[in-house]
Amino acid sequence: MSSNLEQYIKENFYDNKSAFARFMGVTSQQVSKWIRHEWIVEGNELCAPKREIPEFVKVTNEFRSSQLLPLYCMSGCTEEPAYLTLDIQHGDIDVHVGHNRSLEMATCRVLMFPINPRLTTQQITDCIESRKPLFQAILTGSSIEYDNNNFRGKFNEDADFWIEELEQSLFELDDADEVYILDAVDPIIEDDPFGLEINAKSLTDMADFVKLKAKESEVVFSDDLMSSLEQDILSFYNYLASLEDDLDDFPDWVKKLLDH
Repeated sequence: MSSNLEQYIKENFYDNKSAFARFMGVTSQQVSKWIRHEWIVEGNELCAPKREIPEFVKVTNEFRSSQLLPLYCMSGCTEEPAYLTLDIQHGDIDVHVGHNRSLEMATCRVLMFPINPRLTTQQITDCIESRKPLFQAILTGSSIEYDNNNFRGKFNEDADFWIEELEQSLFELDDADEVYILDAVDPIIEDDPFGLEINAKSLTDMADFVKLKAKESEVVFSDDLMSSLEQDILSFYNYLASLEDDLDDFPDWVKKLLDH
């Protein structure tokens, strides 16, 4: 339990500041200075006055995904842009994909930092965790103010500096971490479309064959392709069949699939 020094002297030295000064081996002027600056006594320790630390928001990593490539999204033949986001009101770090912008983003209450859309979930998680000090430095120098129209994010010089540092840090991410992504099975099985190498007898066999070939080639499937792998293989067979007058060269199990 703590008490202010003046009260402590009253209770223990009968309000005799000179006696307390002699006891402490200091001058009476020093004791008066301690009292003037509101020093306190905690137990048997004389302490400088406590100063409350204002409440502040701490950054948290809110990114979660069960996908391998959560930022990878194709629109036509173009990759959608991807971003790390920082909510300066709540401290949440997350991801955003696409050209659309929320009001919070438009008013800088949520900051957006471009990032490579071909990063895996683990790479994104590592990226966020290793840059938390930068996000926190930005957050500490941020505020939200009303400008007679909208609430907007405002940033002091320190925040502006750390924003540039974070942007540069993300820009310098090693391109070697980028993976080659397949959106269709064609490049993998065009040399052996029916899995003769493994004597495939079903779409399931072919799906396993495709996964093996992809692993050997050090490529990964997009999450969309992975979720519809057998259907994509069947679509490829339909395409091959459309190029042929007959299916004599097709295995019987493939013919049966196409008959349906």
